[in-house]
Amino acid sequence: MGVAARDIHNLSKMKLLPSRILHCQLPGDKANMKTVFRNRYAGPPKPGNRMEVSRTVWMQSIRRNAGESWQKPIADWLLKQRWFLEKQESPGLQLVSLDEFEIQRKPVWWLLLTLQAAPGKVYYQLPLTVQTHTQIKKPYSVVKLQDKDGSKSQPVWLMDAWHEPAFVAWFASFWHKSRWPKPFMGDWLGKPLQKEFTNKCIKPVDEGQTNQAYLLGTKYFLKVQRRTIPGISLDEEVSRELTRRHSPCTVPLMGTIHWQTEPYSSPLATISSSLNPAINGWNFFMQHTNQSVISQAARKLGRITAQFHSILAEPSGVRTFQPQKVQAKKIIQRWKERLIKTIHLVSSRSDVRSKKFVELASQWSCAEKYSNVPKSVTVQRIHGDFHLAQVLLHREKWFITDFEGEPLRPLAERRARDLPCRDVAGMLRSFGYLDAVCKRKKLAFPLKIAQESFLKGYSE
Repeated sequence: MGVAARDIHNLSKMKLLPSRILHCQLPGDKANMKTVFRNRYAGPPKPGNRMEVSRTVWMQSIRRNAGESWQKPIADWLLKQRWFLEKQESPGLQLVSLDEFEIQRKPVWWLLLTLQAAPGKVYYQLPLTVQTHTQIKKPYSVVKLQDKDGSKSQPVWLMDAWHEPAFVAWFASFWHKSRWPKPFMGDWLGKPLQKEFTNKCIKPVDEGQTNQAYLLGTKYFLKVQRRTIPGISLDEEVSRELTRRHSPCTVPLMGTIHWQTEPYSSPLATISSSLNPAINGWNFFMQHTNQSVISQAARKLGRITAQFHSILAEPSGVRTFQPQKVQAKKIIQRWKERLIKTIHLVSSRSDVRSKKFVELASQWSCAEKYSNVPKSVTVQRIHGDFHLAQVLLHREKWFITDFEGEPLRPLAERRARDLPCRDVAGMLRSFGYLDAVCKRKKLAFPLKIAQESFLKGYSE
């Protein structure tokens, strides 16, 4: 995908580009660039500049939101990414901002995109860097710039910069220098970083549902939000409050970075202490078959979960973290609404499990099931998306992570206070999922022992 040099004149006629193309702030031979772009475009440039022109024209089309010349390749690539949640067949993209940087003599274009169907409600940030080598990692290559005249010159790719260690090291250096180039704004809560990170210090961690993570050396953990919502980051908000309360069951937050785009401020990244070595709960229980080990680990996890809830139940000077007494019928109504939504989603399926779920859920959505409940209950902030992949075992101690909630639910719903038993139910369900996976792999997992041990630890 690309725009050949000879097509510049045609793009100008179509008003996708100005008749006199302006210079891009790109590193390279400026003298040759001036030759290519002087006055009007007057023919093909020299062969050595052909790809530079193609790349420049393509970025010009992005800057002007011009047609589908830039949208289609990016949309096609985004649909393959786990963190891109709007899985329409062809999502319409709209450019919010485009910023240019230079890192180790390579240009980086940082695109902030929103969806045309819901402008300003969800942002996706996509930094692009240039690669000219032939051994390219296809999953990270976004756009291939290629001349239409069959030139055998070395191919040029625009790559997802978050998979370039040099780019991640440059980004992490913001906290070391305590300088925030526009459009970034951040703060640092911990001790100042003693030195900058080198490329060798950057170790990617598995991608999350809406984020990407890295180990920075042995002490720090960087989490970048690929999909952001303007305003509040729940993960940052809860982490900051738990750090203020010196929570022993969570990892202290050390720094944050926001993307400042008028009139919004979008959370972009957080840095925290690193738990190294560590293993998440799903992988731990998948690797162990000894019932005694599973029982002890599940019981410890139950204790840590209870401790986490008791910390969030404490009175707080922050209004949004203050526990509240509410009418039980309001909580019941909220649960029933969730059940009804799920029933509508599942009822179209024809498999036996789905039919069984619809039958049971329909029974629990009846008011008669909730006749013997207290008039009022105390609700508080909870995790909201609690499962085995959200806990880490580090030196025989469990830590709870990732407080963003369920990404596809509205922000107000994810931020709302609720009963702690919702987190408990989430973890019990997660053990059930693990048991189902083990059965498919013909492995034995003591589901009942794990669930009972977790509940026993939680009630201690």
